[in-house]
Amino acid sequence: MAQDATFFLMPRDANWRFLRTSLISIVCCELGAAVVWNSSAPEGGLRGLAGRVATAGMNRLERIRSADPSLPDVQVGVYGGASQTTPSAIALKQPGGTDMTLQDVDWGSEPMKPPPYHGFRGAWWSRSAPSLGAMIDLTYIKVVGEKNKVVRQSGTRDGAPVPAEETLSSTFRRLEFTNGLNLLTLNGVFRLPSFFGYVRPYVGIGAGFSIPHVEVRRANVEQRTFEFQVAGLAFQAFVGLEWRVHDRFSAFTEYKLSYSMNDADLVDGGSLVTNLWTNQYIVGASGHVHRPATLVFN
Repeated sequence: MAQDATFFLMPRDANWRFLRTSLISIVCCELGAAVVWNSSAPEGGLRGLAGRVATAGMNRLERIRSADPSLPDVQVGVYGGASQTTPSAIALKQPGGTDMTLQDVDWGSEPMKPPPYHGFRGAWWSRSAPSLGAMIDLTYIKVVGEKNKVVRQSGTRDGAPVPAEETLSSTFRRLEFTNGLNLLTLNGVFRLPSFFGYVRPYVGIGAGFSIPHVEVRRANVEQRTFEFQVAGLAFQAFVGLEWRVHDRFSAFTEYKLSYSMNDADLVDGGSLVTNLWTNQYIVGASGHVHRPATLVFN
């Protein structure tokens, strides 16, 4: 049985018709079942009449629709999960003779420390093309430089050549985006045919902006950068499964890959540039604000 209508979106008259028809249909079905299982009832008499009445009631119930079938399906969702950012290169430039590149910088996510990985999204699905939708997605990703790890590097720091290899802490006392490598994207989403009646795969791709909270402080320097910045473009692709657990609610799980370009300004006039690939593993829930579909029994 697939139920796609939203009772509470109907006008008062439609609600009354729905309730009246439902009660009539239930009574008809009970009457038909009782007569069919009564072996003493004649084949063509009361049993046939009850069967025809029950069938008519169910057919009428199938035709009940919401007040305005042109309304879109609107979803609002929240999710959590885990993230893993791959090693990247960093280009650091500052006044006073610092112009260096650090290779293979490792990033941690500190999943056990607040705030955790999370995100919010809103999706719009057209009635004319219900498999196609648009989605706004805001994702909070925590990224922390692993300062005890050895990195390869080249260039100059404070006017002097840097060693070929050194720990990240030799250059940075603090290097992280712990208040969020925040990605705000506009996405296109395509829903594939469902299976088991209530599980539906989907895929999507999108682009937007990286808005990190930049937290950078050089070793042995008191100045620090500690602020939100629009640092560059962001792109993402994702694939997931949605479970429709109720007409108003659904749950989903998803894998998402994002790429963010981050060109951060430092307080002393310098810059830090790094491009980050992040794997994300998501579990979430959505509420459906409008669901103007047909109530169908099959």
